[in-house]
Amino acid sequence: MSGSGPADTIVHRLFANAVRRPGDPALVRLERGQRRVIDWRQYADLVRRGARALIAAGLPAQGVVAIVSANRCEWLLADLAVMAAGGLPTGVYPTSTAEQVAYILRHSRAPFAIVENAGQLEKIRAQRDELPGLERAFLLDGKVAPADSAWVERWDDFLARLGGDTSGAAEALASRLLELRPEGLGTLIYTSGTTGEPKGVMLTHRNLTFTADATRALLPEGFEASVLSYLPMSHIAEQMISLHLGVSVAGVISFGSGPETLRDDLLSVRPTFFFGVPRVWEKLEFALGDRFRQTRGAKRRLLAFARRAALDAQDARSEQRSFGPWVRLRLALARRLVFDRLKAAMGLDRVEIFVSGAAPIAPSTLRFFASLDILIREVYGLSETSGPSTFNGMAVYRPGTVGPSMPGVQVRVAADGEVLLRGESIFAGYLHDPQATAEVLSDGWFKTGDVGSLDAQGFLRITDRKKDLLITAGGKNVAPQPLEQKLAAIPEIAQAVVLGDREKYLAALLAIQPTACERWAKEQGIAWAGLEELAADARFRTYVESRVEKINSKLAGYETIKRFELLPRELSLELGELTPTLKVKRRVVQELHAPLVARLFGPL
Repeated sequence: MSGSGPADTIVHRLFANAVRRPGDPALVRLERGQRRVIDWRQYADLVRRGARALIAAGLPAQGVVAIVSANRCEWLLADLAVMAAGGLPTGVYPTSTAEQVAYILRHSRAPFAIVENAGQLEKIRAQRDELPGLERAFLLDGKVAPADSAWVERWDDFLARLGGDTSGAAEALASRLLELRPEGLGTLIYTSGTTGEPKGVMLTHRNLTFTADATRALLPEGFEASVLSYLPMSHIAEQMISLHLGVSVAGVISFGSGPETLRDDLLSVRPTFFFGVPRVWEKLEFALGDRFRQTRGAKRRLLAFARRAALDAQDARSEQRSFGPWVRLRLALARRLVFDRLKAAMGLDRVEIFVSGAAPIAPSTLRFFASLDILIREVYGLSETSGPSTFNGMAVYRPGTVGPSMPGVQVRVAADGEVLLRGESIFAGYLHDPQATAEVLSDGWFKTGDVGSLDAQGFLRITDRKKDLLITAGGKNVAPQPLEQKLAAIPEIAQAVVLGDREKYLAALLAIQPTACERWAKEQGIAWAGLEELAADARFRTYVESRVEKINSKLAGYETIKRFELLPRELSLELGELTPTLKVKRRVVQELHAPLVARLFGPL
């Protein structure tokens, strides 16, 4: 797709949309049952206004502006305004601590920060002395305290003061837009830091447009994109979907109040595309499974018929067999009698494409949703690859893989099993870290750090992170993630962390799921006294042990879990055990639970 102006960037595509379809909806804000719509003309005008203000305030070309906010319309407007001004936007997860926010501001040398509210501003204020390069902060919501007035300004006031369309401001913006080039840097994405400090991933304008176009090429012809944006916009997956792809396909992006209101927001938006990280799918699976267990009689038999029909169709699809008339008839009946109503009750009745990404998803979860006529397609990519690099595509689907490579992306597996990627989506390097860049880029190939395999048809299977592979004292290499997925499939287990590097055997920390545990206690006739008491209850431990042994019976001896300990809570984002995209930080978990880990590998 060609943009207006000398270069094809996401910003130019936005301005082209404003010319071609000025009154069509672009952004939708859901507020207390009301829908506030921003059309493409308004979208572009607001971006221009923000860019003019930033230039007038002294933002230099390639200057960094940090956005510390949850998902909202202003996030996209600010990001694109920074890009239009020739700057580099970088998102900061709103769940970050004050120290984590300060690290990114300091490392990126950001002169400006756009913050959502007083709570986020307080994080910066607490670290202000450590941020000599930070000149200004702009507040989206709330009032500026008198003590902060020298360096903090309300975003709306800032736009009103400096964002006007004067001849000088228009000329300055036009000049910056002319300087934008596909090979120039367009944005910064900071990694989640599972194995150390976050790194600043430098993505070019070409990286962004190429990946958006490669993704668009996989969409059905005539697909009208409607997306509910609820996952952290600071992550490349949500940013690529809601911002770069959204602009490139002129889709409608809606904003609710985040994951907490996901159910109500889905019912309001009824999107055509739905992306979830594995933890989102797992929680939905648990809720639906709990609901299904309560069905009785004819409803239970009808549900069983429908789910069997969906699985038969799914098996035919994955084996690339054509549907026979009997399979087709049963699926049509199942949809009419069960699935259409179920999806409508969840706000998923208009979804054409269901996607999971950002972390591996358990095969059992994929199978569960396949039985509900919900085909979840796995996507694989990293911040360094501008997001998606492979996709379990629209034409051919193979469960257990992340699909073949995206158009224009090459994939191969090195001799040691590491997945390598090459293409125009590969990043320009890590900000201020040439050594780390050299370690992962070689002859255009990016070393992903993931271990996997390719089948004869080019479908990629990811088995684990290279750094997470466990080497037992007996010299056996074990990938912990498949084991963790099996253990987390136990209904009462929320997350599992398998350990055993350089040890004689494998062991696991099992974090228990509150609602499922309470239900189990009730079914067993055990008085509910809380998670601490249940985790120490011999009856519950015996039950979990029986489920672990069932899993062990299907594993090689060196893969089996010899011992486990129960954590009386789910792993926590606030305690740093999870990344903002809900991936487990293995090292942090081990350090926080060192006494339990010592017990796992201590004498019996």
